[in-house]
Amino acid sequence: MLLLTSASALSFLLLAQTAPTADSSWQQVGPDGVFTFVTSPDYANDGLAWIATGSVNYEGDGDFHLVTGHGDTVQLLSSLPQGDDPQLLTISPTFAVDHTMFATSGRILAPATELWKSTDAGASWTKLPQPSPLPWGNFFKDLALSPSFATDQVMIASPTGQGGDTYRSADGGATWILNPFPTFDMRDITFAEDFATSGFAYGIRVTTPTFHRSTDFGFVFKQCSHPLSNPGICAGVLFANGIEAAPVGPQGQRPIFYFGKGDAVALAPQNFVRSLDNGSNWDLGTGPGSAPGSSGQGLEGLTIFDLAIADNGLGTGRLYAATSNGVYVSEDNGTTFAPLDAAGLPTLVSRIELAGGPDGDLYVLAGGFPDPHLWGSPSPGATRPGNLYRLRLSGTGSVDLGFALAGVSGEPELTATTAFGATNDFTLELTDAAPSALMFQVYADQPVFAPVFGGTLVPGPAVLVPRTTGPLGKYVTPFTWPASFPPGSAVYTQAWILDAVGPQGFSASNGLKLTKP
Repeated sequence: MLLLTSASALSFLLLAQTAPTADSSWQQVGPDGVFTFVTSPDYANDGLAWIATGSVNYEGDGDFHLVTGHGDTVQLLSSLPQGDDPQLLTISPTFAVDHTMFATSGRILAPATELWKSTDAGASWTKLPQPSPLPWGNFFKDLALSPSFATDQVMIASPTGQGGDTYRSADGGATWILNPFPTFDMRDITFAEDFATSGFAYGIRVTTPTFHRSTDFGFVFKQCSHPLSNPGICAGVLFANGIEAAPVGPQGQRPIFYFGKGDAVALAPQNFVRSLDNGSNWDLGTGPGSAPGSSGQGLEGLTIFDLAIADNGLGTGRLYAATSNGVYVSEDNGTTFAPLDAAGLPTLVSRIELAGGPDGDLYVLAGGFPDPHLWGSPSPGATRPGNLYRLRLSGTGSVDLGFALAGVSGEPELTATTAFGATNDFTLELTDAAPSALMFQVYADQPVFAPVFGGTLVPGPAVLVPRTTGPLGKYVTPFTWPASFPPGSAVYTQAWILDAVGPQGFSASNGLKLTKP
């Protein structure tokens, strides 16, 4: 038996079970209709992120929203001067010092996009010169900043569509030079973490998906590996969506991953390929004929849109994949993946960022039409790219199990909230319950889903704690997980309220599964 104690000095006994992974619920952050987003490099300390939204038909009215409090609050921040829709947001790696951000914008049926810079954290924007006029209807897919941007001011820009070249700036976007080696359709430029000394940068081509690498600080990107692991053959996927480079690991290991859509009947059936030696050799991943232990196991048949790397350079090897079937996680550097156990997220996930370190917050762009950076703007009236959601990896995990029973104020709602960061504190809040009514908070170590009083009892019951709701039908209880509970311990809870409008004199909240971090 283990003891769970509340900050209000009530305690109750229950058995704890250990789960293999912590559970949580995705929470929507900000308004609907999100084109893209970016999180602060100093998110663990400043708790900031930015959301770019636009109109339903992708024609103007684009706004920037500022996220504060590690995703808890959102406010309208600014709009681009011409009313264009923001298509891309990029933030300086040294944002905490220089407050610098870049954005690109576009309008449907416009011949080119615009390039913008902000030095006041997105509150105002100044137009920069274009690297070069873009082909009709194209926009910038990528605008990448060197990890040492504060000192070298290196940026690389690449547009969407066929015929687009790659451009390099060494003065923060004031002037640009054309990449001297043909790099049509380059996408997702990615710098090595030690770019300032190694000179390594990476990218992929779209129409004929192949890996490209620069060894000269981004001046020239050459196709495929050097030397090739299979001479004359480039590791590839049917349609390339992105590339990610992990921090330099033990013994100088440089893991690189690129991903997209696989096809069992195509020449390149893989949807996820991996190199652990800076692109010199490739593990061709899942698909017919793949060797045992190949990368991407568990992602078969999925389209991978984006990847977030939680590896801190010490070889932990955790990856998060945004796919056509939700978010998947790998704990072995991309060899195997499994669905991330979390509720409340639309299926298609087109972008993902890990903010605040390996145990920080996950942000994803989910639902609706895939990311326009990848697929181009749909026709007027098409659905939006989706909405922004946050998953807190630290603090108390919470999964909404449903089964609320309506009463006088509708369906009572029970939520668990926790502050960002490693903490054993959390708060249970009941809202939309009958006002000034007797309630029972039920706790157990197992769910039962038993029919009672015209509804469904989710937990136990092992412990019932009587309370009285406030005049607005609310009740808040602060808790602290005790040290005696091991990480992964689970508790199930639900509130039942005396309510004359309920089917048999009771209403009930949704059930929650709580997990200790």
